[in-house]
This record gives sequence, C-alpha cells and structure tokens, in this order.
Amino acid sequence: MRRRQVLALAGGSSAVLLSGCGGSTDETRTGNATGASPHDDTTTQPSNDAADSQEAVSASADATQTPDPDHAVAVENNDTGSVTVRVAVRRERTGKAVYDRTHTVQPHEDKTVYNTRQAGPDGVETFLVDISAAGSSERIAVDTNACFGDVRALITEAGELDTIYSVC
Repeated sequence: MRRRQVLALAGGSSAVLLSGCGGSTDETRTGNATGASPHDDTTTQPSNDAADSQEAVSASADATQTPDPDHAVAVENNDTGSVTVRVAVRRERTGKAVYDRTHTVQPHEDKTVYNTRQAGPDGVETFLVDISAAGSSERIAVDTNACFGDVRALITEAGELDTIYSVC
C-alpha cells in the first residue's frame, strides 16, 4: 500500500515538474545548473510556464483519447518462498472475463502473465484487473489508451501484495 502512495506522490510531483509548475519563480531560466547555456553563452530565456503547463494538459488529454491496447500485467515475487497469485481480467463494458488464471511464482521471479491486447480491445476500453495473493486482493481499472502503463503485482520481501501502475 505504501508503494502505491509513494508512486502516486512521485507521479504527481513529476507532473508538476514536467508542467513547469515546480520550477523557480524567477522570470528567466538558464540552460544548465552552472548558469551557462548549452551553447556556452550566458544569455537567459524568458519563462513560459503557463504555456508549458497548458501544453502538458493538452498532451494528457490527447493521450486519454489515443488507443493503445498494449498493457501488460506482470507478477514479481520478491519474497523468499513461492507464492500463488490469481489474476483475473474482465471487460468493464460487458462484464465478460477475458482472462482468469492462477500462477505459482517462484522466489525472485518476474513474469508477464497477460496483456490487454490479447482481448482485442475496440478503441479505448476499460478492463478491470483483479489480483489476489498473500491473503489480500486489489482491483485496478486499466484503460487501453496511451495514458496508462503496465500493471505490476509485487509480492514484497515481507510477503505482502502490492500493485504498481502508472497513468498520466
């Protein structure tokens, strides 16, 4: 659970930094940390934080509408013993299961068990990924768009289930 919170915070921080909102409040920027531009002149460039922020928002909006069916579901076991993991994937629109299997994952094994492209999504669709292991379960809704990344189910060194995924 803590890993998800850290990743959510890191993702939010990255989005802020990438959008220019996390930068300095100075009206000028220099080319690198030494104050010199990459071309060895000392000129500065005016800040364009508002335009950068709007561009990032626009790129995210475009990504949510851009179909990308390729989202892997992987299982990684960082514990010292083998673990049984159940992965079930169903199409949200129809409720139909497209994948439902149980895997025995050996210590320190990392394997991809499914990919949403196998279901042949029609444009941008939502799939519900249910993962059960180590006495707990998690559900993740994954959209088949360019904004979503892969889903990783982790069995921690303490033998607990944790999930990681990214979204813009």
